[in-house]
Amino acid sequence: MTRNPTKEDIITPILQEPQCEENSDSSWMHSTVIVRKDYQVGSITIPKGAVVQAPIWDIHHDPELWPDPWKFDPNRFSPGNKAFLNSMAYMPFGIGRRNCIAEKFALTEAKLAIFRLVKKFRFEACEKTDDPLPLVCLTAITNPAGGVYLRAVPRSNTL
Repeated sequence: MTRNPTKEDIITPILQEPQCEENSDSSWMHSTVIVRKDYQVGSITIPKGAVVQAPIWDIHHDPELWPDPWKFDPNRFSPGNKAFLNSMAYMPFGIGRRNCIAEKFALTEAKLAIFRLVKKFRFEACEKTDDPLPLVCLTAITNPAGGVYLRAVPRSNTL
């Protein structure tokens, strides 16, 4: 960008749903159920009372469900592309009738927080941040293996 970003340059992308959906940190979200009766899945028996957790991280990065799953692609969730997505393949707030009731509120709060930060600061990766960023997923929570180090540089004029 050869000019300072305008207010519209910042606000418009943040408020558009596809960008927000692509940025959702769905790696931490999990869908857990307690099995109410014995189930047979192939040669595996899942006994009543077992806790079963959907592997959300794996689903959200499955190349059979997502073309180029590691690529940042805000257009992935555009209205034109949404029609071709498997409705069970994206669930940062869970799915079904028991999904997160605060989804809209959480997304609005996240957009507002990002806007306020971007309005006052420019963010730069520090030399300590690995590129590409190695991730570790030992449980349902995914984290950068070595952390992320950013420098917040105050803007000389607010947008």
